[in-house]
Amino acid sequence: MKRLPVSFFILIFALSLASGAFGTPVPESFSSIVKLRARSVVNISTTRIYKERGLPFPFSSEQTPQEREKKFRRQSLGSGFIIDKDGYILTNYHVIDKAEDIRVRLWDETEYKAT
Repeated sequence: MKRLPVSFFILIFALSLASGAFGTPVPESFSSIVKLRARSVVNISTTRIYKERGLPFPFSSEQTPQEREKKFRRQSLGSGFIIDKDGYILTNYHVIDKAEDIRVRLWDETEYKAT
């Protein structure tokens, strides 16, 4: 018999928490947010250099020359947000992971080399 009142109060408490979430107004569109914060969004382009050892011929044998090291450049794009007046940018780690060169382009197409 004591379980029923406890369960009832837990249910009422849970419903009161849920009603607070539904009572929060949701903006009809995000256009006002985008207009307000669009200038803080940046484009990030990176260049990575990969080194790979490979044979100059498709088949290997003891008579083939030594393996040559090849360098490959890979370019990637990502995005981020300027989070303070000093220019710090928040982005995902995989966007800049192992990058040799990082460039940041602002909304007005001004480009900077990241340091």
